[in-house]
Amino acid sequence: MTNIQFIFNVIDKKSLALRLITSLSKRKHSILIFCENSEFSANLSRDLWLNEISFTPNSEEIYSSFDRIFLTTHQADLMDDVLVNCSSKQIEGFSRYLKFYELVSSEEQDKNQARERYQFYRDCGFRIHATDESELVNL
Repeated sequence: MTNIQFIFNVIDKKSLALRLITSLSKRKHSILIFCENSEFSANLSRDLWLNEISFTPNSEEIYSSFDRIFLTTHQADLMDDVLVNCSSKQIEGFSRYLKFYELVSSEEQDKNQARERYQFYRDCGFRIHATDESELVNL
């Protein structure tokens, strides 16, 4: 069953996504990052390629089975290891993933949409863990 982790009060979704991706890729996970829009996706992709700490190859929009890190704005059925939701959308097919991160900012609209997703997942019987970003020690 999918392990769902809500991380709330996120100050900067892109920075947290970079930390998550760096940490998870070191442990050899395949990661799909679901982005709010193509601008966010392009900026995150650029930062991953230019990451001074850990050069992180990734791709956008053209998926190959060799990709371990893929960024998308619309397609979630490409992998089954780790899914990171940087958008405010509910993602179809999230349950195929072993680990699912929901990044929620402190903006009221984002929090309200996240509450609806949280309720949906809970009503479907998923175990959900919630953590404030300020309490994250290890990813």
